[in-house]
Amino acid sequence: MKIDGPLKIGIVTQDNSLDREIHVGFTDTFQNLTLQEQGRVFNQYVEHLRSQTKAIAKDNQERQGMLTVLQIAEQLAPHVQAGEIPLNETIIIEVSSESVLGNLISGRSLN
Repeated sequence: MKIDGPLKIGIVTQDNSLDREIHVGFTDTFQNLTLQEQGRVFNQYVEHLRSQTKAIAKDNQERQGMLTVLQIAEQLAPHVQAGEIPLNETIIIEVSSESVLGNLISGRSLN
């Protein structure tokens, strides 16, 4: 799944564990925008994700991944708009191997 936008998202597997981390950063292009432009671009990104997820079948694993990215983006949006997040840092989200998100990342069934 490739989602173009202001976020760079990677998944890191921890050594000797099934637990993973989602690493979220911001593209250099996005970082170089003014705060007002960042807010506008990020809002467009969230709306794009919403429309894309609606167009994909509900049982599609790609849709589940997009919903995860959408949820992260929705949580970040007000903080990005307010300039409260240092855009040059990486946000790390820990995911337990036993969580629904952990199952999605490892490709196991969500049912």
